[in-house]
Amino acid sequence: MYPPRPPNIRVRQNAIEAPHVVILGAGASIATCPHGDRNGRRLPTMGSLVDVIGLHPLLDEAGIPTEERSNLEALYGSVLAAPPWADLRQAIEAKIRDYFDDIELPHEVTLYDELLLSLRRKDLVASFNWDPLLIHAFYRNRHLRELPEVVFLHGNVGVGVCLADRRNGFYGGRCGVCENLYEPSPLLYPMADKQYDQNAFISSQWAVLEAKLREAFIVTIFGYSAPVSDVRAREIMHLAWNANGARTLAEIQVVDIRDSRAVVKSWTPFITGDHFSVWKRISGTLAFRFPRRSCDAWGWAVLQNDPWQERPLPRYKNLDRLQRSCEALIAEEIAYYNDGAALTHW
Repeated sequence: MYPPRPPNIRVRQNAIEAPHVVILGAGASIATCPHGDRNGRRLPTMGSLVDVIGLHPLLDEAGIPTEERSNLEALYGSVLAAPPWADLRQAIEAKIRDYFDDIELPHEVTLYDELLLSLRRKDLVASFNWDPLLIHAFYRNRHLRELPEVVFLHGNVGVGVCLADRRNGFYGGRCGVCENLYEPSPLLYPMADKQYDQNAFISSQWAVLEAKLREAFIVTIFGYSAPVSDVRAREIMHLAWNANGARTLAEIQVVDIRDSRAVVKSWTPFITGDHFSVWKRISGTLAFRFPRRSCDAWGWAVLQNDPWQERPLPRYKNLDRLQRSCEALIAEEIAYYNDGAALTHW
């Protein structure tokens, strides 16, 4: 047990330097594209992946019983992990990668654009998703420069890697050291015993999440149900969170469409005190109510007894307009980082 301690607070600057960590599951991408991607392609959950991607013909040919297809993760653990099924496994994995590789972000503003623009450089978005929607959102907002760090805990079709130089970037780009084209990042296919330390890229992504969870002042979990089959993932996150000395003051917010009692049960090991809330929509969470100032606003409320006025991002469909609405906040942050200027107290 680690002794309690307050987060890194800078009173004169109205700032909390502890990060806001956002963890994304399949439900986040579905909420981002509820009617499908730009071309109408559906975003699957693990339970619907076999149907959405169209894996039934492959499974029919292999004689896999219908009752064993409801969850690809269970299917991997019970059947496909065995050596005789290597060819079928490779065919399924290729079909999965091809399907997700064709997913495209809609042209108008999406939840992922709003999420990235609502966080700062000190913050982190950690995704379990294979689809490239978050990558596409990052790419089209990257010119603003002051975006959160993004990691992919199970790999991603939009991320390329150079294992030799331990670099990664947008798939299709080149390594900044050797200038070779990035290779596809590995996709950690669903298996009960996820060995995150067996791949250098996946291991590096988890290391970032662990470090940020040890310091986080707000954790938002969006569309990730923490399934009991993700034993290793839950264990890593729980250990890192328990090492966070500020967790009794920190806030955990879960965005999930399930019954709130089921959500609380899923996340009980992470709950400390009363700083836990469940939301049906991410628009109710601190990141969206206090964009780019979520930890600062939360810190002043619980540490200074001085709540800030809510000031959510304007709701625009046009991305250029949304980006321009963030420019004053970003300029203020740059002055804070470079000159120690104070952030505006709302």
